[in-house]
Amino acid sequence: RLTLPTDFQSAPDRRRSVIHKNIGDIQECYERELGQGVNMTGQVLLRWLVGSDGSVTSVSVEADTLPRRRTSECMVERIRTWRFPKPHGGPAQVVFPFWFKGSSESQ
Repeated sequence: RLTLPTDFQSAPDRRRSVIHKNIGDIQECYERELGQGVNMTGQVLLRWLVGSDGSVTSVSVEADTLPRRRTSECMVERIRTWRFPKPHGGPAQVVFPFWFKGSSESQ
């Protein structure tokens, strides 16, 4: 199960709406690894840069406590395809944590 940070509602509306719209991408990356015999509980902290045109120009994994790196690699690939509204004043950096709770035995 994917859990968003408790302060998610206070994130800027434009950023929050794009993350919310695309959260299925992140959930799909996580669900791919469920059922592989490991507990899939942990956090992935991602940092990405939104270019002046709204495209994501870079994504990096700042922290990953999940046992399978393929999950965060998939998340990076997906976020690269997201489109944000053009940021005011040039490129904008986003740092966002995704928390996951679940185990393969419960699925």
